[in-house]
Amino acid sequence: MSRVAPLLDAPTFVARFRDGTLGTDHFRHRDHVRMAWLYVREHGLEAAVTLFTASDFNRTFTPNG
Repeated sequence: MSRVAPLLDAPTFVARFRDGTLGTDHFRHRDHVRMAWLYVREHGLEAAVTLFTASDFNRTFTPNG
C-alpha cells in the first residue's frame, strides 16, 4: 500500500498548487478531485475548468494513483 501524505488545509493546498511547490506526494487522485472542487467553489464551474486544466502542474505532475 502506498503512503498517504498528511492532508493540508485548503488555503495552503491551493497556494502550494499555484506556486508549484505542492509536490506529487500531495497530488494523488483524491487531491486532484479536491483541488478541482476547491477551484469550482472559488471560481465557478466554467472558470475553474479553464484555470485547472491550463495549469502546468496538472498537465505535468499528476500521477496515476
